[in-house]
Amino acid sequence: NTDWPGNNVIMWKDRKTNSPWRFIISDTDFGFGLYPSLADYTHNTLSFATEEGNDSWPNPDWSTMLLRSLLKNDTFKTQFINRMSYLLQNDFSGEVVNQEIDKLYNELEPEIDENIRRWQYNILLNKFDWEENIEVLREFANKRPEYIYNQFVNYFNLSGTSTLSIEVPDGVKAYVDGKEIKKEFEKVFFNDIPINIRAEAIDNYQVIGFEGDIELNGDFVEIILEDDLEIKVKIEEQEDENLDI
Repeated sequence: NTDWPGNNVIMWKDRKTNSPWRFIISDTDFGFGLYPSLADYTHNTLSFATEEGNDSWPNPDWSTMLLRSLLKNDTFKTQFINRMSYLLQNDFSGEVVNQEIDKLYNELEPEIDENIRRWQYNILLNKFDWEENIEVLREFANKRPEYIYNQFVNYFNLSGTSTLSIEVPDGVKAYVDGKEIKKEFEKVFFNDIPINIRAEAIDNYQVIGFEGDIELNGDFVEIILEDDLEIKVKIEEQEDENLDI
């Protein structure tokens, strides 16, 4: 969305004492490929939102100052990069976004003919145009993640991306950067950025480390990827201290 961050900035806060200000997403019609000349799926929004030296719309210095400043903090930068990696493979993956497009398409499609008949002054004059616009959304959803990956690698001077695979045995819960993962976990992460992995034993087990491409002791580790990595949570069964000897 290129009608931002120097415009359409809205904030709210609860009336309670010391409640934080929060941003509201607003007026995003410049996004998602509607105006390719302004921004398509190749747009480098990260550079756009951190650019310095501008004094007018769409990204004057005051509007990029907050993100530029936060990215100088190593902890925030790490969380920001890893959060983007998570979103690109979950909420904003091509598969998930297309599912949402399908849902909305199926809700709206029966009404389009009547909508066009009733509002003929609208720029949308026939159903073919509407269908073509749906394909623009799908193309954006499918192609956008790859460009974001490359833009993050270049912006932060990273060596690329790698796949992290973790096998989680029964009797264990595992978390990557605080989010619980499935038994068979395989996701892409940016290289050179710390990733926190924690395993928590349940039942009569104890986590003693991780094994596979690397050997690590303990139930909490921090790794930095340089290449694809496969590991498995290593556990052992605990003796029941309540048993009579």
